[in-house]
Amino acid sequence: MAPEEVPILRPGTAPTAEDADLAFTANTPNTASKPRCQDGELPINIGHRGYNAAYPENTMAAFQGAIAAGAHALETDLHLSRDGVVVLSHDATLKRCFGLDKRVAGCDWVELQTLRTLRAPHEGMPRLADLLRWLAQPELDHIWILLDVKTDDDPEEMLTAVAATLDRVPPPPGCGPWFARVAIGCWNDQYMTLTRSLLPNHPIFLIAFSVLPALKYLDTTPRASSSSDFNSDSDSDSDPRDDQIHFNIYQPALVGPLGALFRRLAKQRGRRVLAWTVNDERWMEWCVRVGVDGVVTDEVARFARVRGPDSQAMDGGKEEEEEVVLMDEAMDEVLDGKDGKDDEAKGKGEGKGTVVIRSRPGWRLYVKAGLLQVGAMLLALVWRKGFWHKSPVRKKMRRVLGRAVVVAARTDKEA
Repeated sequence: MAPEEVPILRPGTAPTAEDADLAFTANTPNTASKPRCQDGELPINIGHRGYNAAYPENTMAAFQGAIAAGAHALETDLHLSRDGVVVLSHDATLKRCFGLDKRVAGCDWVELQTLRTLRAPHEGMPRLADLLRWLAQPELDHIWILLDVKTDDDPEEMLTAVAATLDRVPPPPGCGPWFARVAIGCWNDQYMTLTRSLLPNHPIFLIAFSVLPALKYLDTTPRASSSSDFNSDSDSDSDPRDDQIHFNIYQPALVGPLGALFRRLAKQRGRRVLAWTVNDERWMEWCVRVGVDGVVTDEVARFARVRGPDSQAMDGGKEEEEEVVLMDEAMDEVLDGKDGKDDEAKGKGEGKGTVVIRSRPGWRLYVKAGLLQVGAMLLALVWRKGFWHKSPVRKKMRRVLGRAVVVAARTDKEA
């Protein structure tokens, strides 16, 4: 059993439901339009670990800053403390962010709540309950979150704790239930099976480095309704249960013919495709042009500027069929002494009735994306829970590296 959770009361953190006397000071847009992942609409802006480019990652300051900068949704990472509290941390260890050489799972919440990030402003580690309590404000009911469930903890313990936390923090009166705002990101079948069992109403996103492991989840049955669209205008009391899997894919894996094929099949089958982590402005424009459903980014304000207002027109919609042609055009540009920069110089005009010209990445970015895609495919083949640590290849590499260190030491001594 997790201990009774109490709010973190310190400057820079958001008030919880119990702290009615504390005012929320961030400039949160109360009138923001409710984003929907539907055909013909712009990708939603998803803050990766909050506003990671401007604030310490996975902190309340980062989440507040992301919404103030224009994010429609938040992406964050989950781990379990030793006493069963769901905390928001990307790493299984505390070394990189907090300077403490311990594992999250090796510390109780009493200790974790005293830590402060190495990066300024020095923020504390929040719990999932803290984030939910902040989002349980009526003015934030249009914000949804994607929970990246890390595989370092026991899956049943983790997802049971997540379900208990969602039950413990009620949504605000008059607002939709948490299953309309909280999606679960899973890395493998085991976690997806348990999510269906323990969190049956919540949409599931497969997180993958490559489209190859995602292809098997593309069945031939089109979705019957749009019930899994976040913040849709449909009745919030309707059952959003949808056994189909949506996707959060490493962005380079979505480039090229294979990526275009996957995007087209996903759209035909009513699946949602998010791209992570997109920080380069040219790839942001590419994401808008090809029509992915959401962009997970550290640079929330930058993507808000690239994306533009919801009312602006797009010149996308047919990118899937033209992907190979565009890559050929990019190669032609470099032969002519260009690098895809002319498109950026063609006014990115905004305004009513204006078609925005989206710049295309130059050939160098396409080549880099291709190399990253190959690496992602190889990583996807070995990325199984515990597989790499048990791999004989890893053991052999360690032996080879050990011998190399010994030889290097002998050489230095002889010199």
